[in-house]
Amino acid sequence: MEKLLFELISIRGRMAYGITCLEKVCTIWNIKNEKMNIFIKCLWTFTSSGNLAKWEEKVLSLLPNNDEIEVYANKF
Repeated sequence: MEKLLFELISIRGRMAYGITCLEKVCTIWNIKNEKMNIFIKCLWTFTSSGNLAKWEEKVLSLLPNNDEIEVYANKF
């Protein structure tokens, strides 16, 4: 998408675009699990609210803590 056109889209519209891209990547990479489904459903709720603080709070509650991220990263 051209930068100028993207700048005209609201924050909620940008969020919807990003979620759609994430869903397509999950389909292409064959990522299918309940945690990802919950995460994507949570993201879609953001398109009906512009409260960025609530967005951050919800996303952080779904992400693994730092210890879990380090264990996952060390597998590679």
